[in-house]
Amino acid sequence: MKKALLISKTADSAESVAAILGECGFEGISFSDGEHALSVIAEESFDIITVITPLENAFGLTLAAKIAKSCESGLIVLVKPESLDEAAEKLADIPAFLMPKNVSKTMFARSVKYMLSVSREMDKLRSQTEKLTQKLDDVRLVDRAKCVLIEYLRISEAQAHRQIQKQAMDQRITQAEVARSILNTYES
Repeated sequence: MKKALLISKTADSAESVAAILGECGFEGISFSDGEHALSVIAEESFDIITVITPLENAFGLTLAAKIAKSCESGLIVLVKPESLDEAAEKLADIPAFLMPKNVSKTMFARSVKYMLSVSREMDKLRSQTEKLTQKLDDVRLVDRAKCVLIEYLRISEAQAHRQIQKQAMDQRITQAEVARSILNTYES
């Protein structure tokens, strides 16, 4: 289920946006004012967050910047057409899609679909980054264990590497797990 959060002065001002999101396949559409938006985002995750400025008791662009830094949701900011250039300047370094309030229904729907596709790609990249980071951490761990074996057992790097490989195969565990065991044994 795709979920969206609309941040607006009143739910009335967000009804047309909610209708478009409903047509785009969003089933969970929540509303918040600017004052409580960050606490709502902290409790729940959303695919798309739309900030409709101006907000009561909160600065819409400042809030949008905070949201962009605190979550990984797609962010759309709707501003008055006459404030678009100023808003673009203030949000230049923020990953948000800035649009005038009078944007057509079709263009808004396309923007939402585009934001979702970008969000999916970002999720894939995050996942790949996590996997690569884990592999790099494992390589570093194995290298540290090799250094420990070289130092304590006075063997060559090739012998240390082979010993770790053999233990991993014999015990049917990863080389990183063998490395952890070696480090626990010799560094404790």
